[in-house]
Formats: sequence, C-alpha cells, structure tokens
Amino acid sequence: MRWLFRSLFGASLALGAATLPLGHGGGDAHAAVSIEMSLDELVGYSARVVVAQPVERKSRWEEVGGGKRIVTYTRLVVEETVAGEARGEVWVRTLGGKVDKIGQQVSGEATFTLGERTMVFLEEAAGTTVVTGMAQGHFRLKGKEGELVLAASPDVGSLLPRRGPVIAAREMLIGKKLGVATSAVRDAWKRRGNGK
Repeated sequence: MRWLFRSLFGASLALGAATLPLGHGGGDAHAAVSIEMSLDELVGYSARVVVAQPVERKSRWEEVGGGKRIVTYTRLVVEETVAGEARGEVWVRTLGGKVDKIGQQVSGEATFTLGERTMVFLEEAAGTTVVTGMAQGHFRLKGKEGELVLAASPDVGSLLPRRGPVIAAREMLIGKKLGVATSAVRDAWKRRGNGK
C-alpha cells in the first residue's frame, strides 16, 4: 500500500487495526507508529490543501492491502482552497469505520467529525482521495470565527521525532491561527514549485 511504502521513507507507518463487535470492551490494542512529517513533506505529497466541513459519511467493506477492511468515505464541502486544485466538494477515504455491528478503528488515521471544520492535506491514491500522511495531514479547527486555531486530529498514534534541523508540520501548525497556518502552507507550496 502506498501509505505503508512511504512510511519507510519518512511518512506514516500504521502497524495495526482493531476490529471488534460494537460494544465490545476487550481485545488487543494496536497503535500506529509514524515519523513526524515536515510541512514541506505534507505539501509535496499533496494534490491540494483545503479548509472544509465534513457533511456526510458512508462506511463499507473493501479489499485493502490484500484483505477485507472497513473504509469510510466522507464528503467534505470545501470552504477555501488553500493550495492546489479548487473543488466545491470532495469524497475522502479513510481506513476504519462501522458497518452493521462491526467497528474497525485504525490508529493514526484521520477521523472526521461531521460538522467540524478542518484543514486537510489531500492526495490521490489508487483512484481515490485520501488524507496525506493519515492523521498528520488532518487538523481540526477550534474556536470562534476570526480566531480559529488548528488542533490535532483525534488519534495520530505514536509519533517518532524527526532527525535533523527540519521542524515537524505539527509543531509549525498546531495552535496557530488559521490565517497564519494558511500562509505557512502557501509558502511551502511555492517552495516545492507547485505554483499557486
């Protein structure tokens, strides 16, 4: 899988998923282990970066990585295109979700809450749109209009610190006002030669 391959070169590595009947309190817990991505890496892998609101979701079983897994498609209504191709809405696939009485949670995957505005880095993979770097490319927007700040995705898993002088994207964006974060993303987009 593309996200697993990239993990070996500094993006994300998801080690496990828990599949349990709903209401089940026990079972093994698994966590994702990822190397923190820089803002330039997030931007470099992304086709677009948007501020959007999740308004609808559908979960189903699909063949993923050689096995059947639950995936969730979430429809995002785009409020602002920060970088890349502008679209009014986009369906984004994430790993995990609930189908009938079975739930599957994938640690380290982005988790959208319907109605909660978000800044999200998106890439195209195998004919579908996914979140770049899984949860590392998803930032919830908190606060009131005009004072919105970026917050982490609910479950980023375990993050290994970056080596060298490059600062992790999370460190650059979490807690920053939306306008400041948007400017930082646009600057990184220009540095990578992506144009507007």
